[in-house]
Amino acid sequence: MAKAIPPKLKLQSFTTWFGLSRQLHNKLKVIHLDGPHLLHLVSNEQLQTEVGLSLGELAVLCDAVEFLGTKGI
Repeated sequence: MAKAIPPKLKLQSFTTWFGLSRQLHNKLKVIHLDGPHLLHLVSNEQLQTEVGLSLGELAVLCDAVEFLGTKGI
């Protein structure tokens, strides 16, 4: 079964809704990621090596995206 793609949502709304850190928001904004619906196009490895996410930041982000994809808002 394929993972559900989260609904289109602005990055600011997503990070605020899930209480993600300003630092994480800024790292995603720098790469012009408009929202969580685009994360399925980026690998976890890219997020860590090219964006500089820590393992903890990646875990928090994946948890929020998974929740959004299964539960919606």
